[in-house]
Amino acid sequence: AMIHFKWPTAGRRPRRTVVILVLTALVSMLLAPGFALAVHDFAFQLDGDVSASTTTNIGGTPQTIDWDSLFDSTGAKKSPLPAGFSAAAFHRDFNTKTNGSFDTSDATTFATGSKDTLNITPGWQCATANNLLSKDDVMNAYAAAFTAGNGDQILYGEAVDSEVEASRRGGRRGADKDALRLYYRVAEYFPNSPLAGEAAYRSADIAWQLDVEDMRRRPSAQEKDPYMRHQMDEEQMRKVIKKYPGTKWADLAAYDLIDNKLCGDWQGDPKCPEKETSLYEKYVADHPQSAKAAEALYNAAWRQSALIEIYRERQDQKKAEESRAHAIQLAQRIPQQYANSDFAYRAQRLLYLLQQKIPTYGNTSD
Repeated sequence: AMIHFKWPTAGRRPRRTVVILVLTALVSMLLAPGFALAVHDFAFQLDGDVSASTTTNIGGTPQTIDWDSLFDSTGAKKSPLPAGFSAAAFHRDFNTKTNGSFDTSDATTFATGSKDTLNITPGWQCATANNLLSKDDVMNAYAAAFTAGNGDQILYGEAVDSEVEASRRGGRRGADKDALRLYYRVAEYFPNSPLAGEAAYRSADIAWQLDVEDMRRRPSAQEKDPYMRHQMDEEQMRKVIKKYPGTKWADLAAYDLIDNKLCGDWQGDPKCPEKETSLYEKYVADHPQSAKAAEALYNAAWRQSALIEIYRERQDQKKAEESRAHAIQLAQRIPQQYANSDFAYRAQRLLYLLQQKIPTYGNTSD
């Protein structure tokens, strides 16, 4: 992300154009409308000059750093840089003619459509201008990378705020995608943060939920064969599993991936609930400590209870009773293994229905 600060100058004197590359929450939060924190809210001055001696004060906090804290008069980077700054660079971007006069042409002029809100590649366009006006000319560019000490928490907090806004009735339009991008940046910019795994999963999960909603609106959503309908993009979920193996977030990502293997409309075919039972049972076996393990076990038990009525319709009483026994066995495991889960109570209800031979599928909904 970038912030551009420009001070107007007269004539052809080199104008100072500052480009601050801040690989932290502070600038990334500009993805969300209304957020205004930036590096100058912490230590950097924006006062119309390059001297640190003319201090400024924002919110009771003095800003003691300016461009002469990072570079000397020749444009060379100072070493060491002030605390919080990890990199700095200077670039001269103007030409002179053979007689020493200023050359008004510039091969690096932003073309139509190059906006700060777009990615640099692809997005920004560059072209040559033969007679560039002074108000449009970037002659000297300075860049610095600044990281706030708790930048991961600030950025994560903004992501959470956007996610809450997205879930609110009448919430800000686009807040869901803001949250998706902000969570992603937490994991990308702060890979060693204790929040990185959760942020990566939350970003992937928001994208997954949006994909699920898109799938459900399509006519193919009711197709029995899962491969006949729109498949959710698994890339980000698989990255979470690969990058954070054995964590809560990897377990949750693995659970979401089951969605792509579920049937649409069963159409009375026992193969669908039988296959889905196996998927959920395998998940519990592979992720017994997962926050989704109880839910997966309940889903498996309910599908076996549904098979009772499906096999009855097919006049296959033997398989119907086998399904009842399997459903009871699965349901009994839930309060035994996950007593503190809400699904433990739902399992007790399901057990009652099974023992009383009350249908759970067909005209009666669970």
